[in-house]
Amino acid sequence: MGMSSRTTVTLLLGLLGGCALDGGDGASPDPGESSDLDPGAPSTPPSTGTQAGQLLKEWSGCMSLGNFTSANMAPTWSAILDSSGSQCTSCHVPATLEFPPSRDAAAFFQQISEHSRSLLDFFTVDARSNPTKVIADPLPFVATGTGVDPHRQHPRFAVPEAALTALTTFYDATVARKASGTCDPPRLKD
Repeated sequence: MGMSSRTTVTLLLGLLGGCALDGGDGASPDPGESSDLDPGAPSTPPSTGTQAGQLLKEWSGCMSLGNFTSANMAPTWSAILDSSGSQCTSCHVPATLEFPPSRDAAAFFQQISEHSRSLLDFFTVDARSNPTKVIADPLPFVATGTGVDPHRQHPRFAVPEAALTALTTFYDATVARKASGTCDPPRLKD
């Protein structure tokens, strides 16, 4: 047949409604669902000409790979299991727009620091605060794991406390870096 075991297993899982292959064509990661952003994130990333867009752009330069690694973002977010015990990476290609987490900290960090869609999987702008600021927001992952539209068909999972702690630690380190005025130039490309 010529297929690797992993491909065969992924195809079988896909046929059973558990996974969909990511062929790199922008297809949705969830069978029969829309490829729109996850709930909790804007339908389109804010323009860099807006206050929210400017804050996210600045935030991308305040994040650092060192703080990302120290917070344990890669090991905790890439280890999420669905309710059947399968890792998310059995269906999703890691460090992509559809699924930013990866065991490779540099690839994961690059994805969320350079692409606003991936950044919005973990952070958002709180316009209700005064002043307006970036906040940690794992809602897109929580919504997907609980089957909120458009993810009704997605396998269920819970975001582990370790991943939420890692996000909070990374957020706090980024806030501290911003407050100290030691941010790099913005990294966001889109």
